[in-house]
Amino acid sequence: MDKLYDILDIKQPEDLAYFESIANFFEYGGEIDDEEMYQLIDQVNFQALKEVCSEYFEDLLENIPEYETEVYSLLNNLSLAFQGMMDIEEVTEAPDSTYLVDELNRFRLWYSGDSVVIIRDLEGKSQEFCLRDAMMHIRLAKLENEDLDCDFSQLLDYEIDDYMYNFAYMEDDI
Repeated sequence: MDKLYDILDIKQPEDLAYFESIANFFEYGGEIDDEEMYQLIDQVNFQALKEVCSEYFEDLLENIPEYETEVYSLLNNLSLAFQGMMDIEEVTEAPDSTYLVDELNRFRLWYSGDSVVIIRDLEGKSQEFCLRDAMMHIRLAKLENEDLDCDFSQLLDYEIDDYMYNFAYMEDDI
């Protein structure tokens, strides 16, 4: 567990509910032991985890270019799906976080490794980046008032058909 805590920069399970810690999780491109992650998630307050994941996705969505409505929709749907999974875990008497952890890990590995965004510079030279790194370039370009030509079309291959959001719990959020 020490290695996982080091990766996430936490001292105890409750610390995962901080933005920086969940960012460390999503942005880590290496392997994370599934069993350790299951144990950690089972000790976390799901409401707090849900809120910090929602904040992380909101930050991501703020930086998606306006013309990329399908990518925005994909990431928003993922956020809602994760929130729904956390709602289910929170109200279950004997939560089994296996599915939640597996899906969070699947997203993490895609986001920080397998996803492909093509960014073209002013000279027309193209480079491929994972979504995590592309978002860094987009944020930097915004700070410097520069425009980037980004192609997010390859992200749309991410499968979310298996995800469900439990709308019964949404009335608390409305």
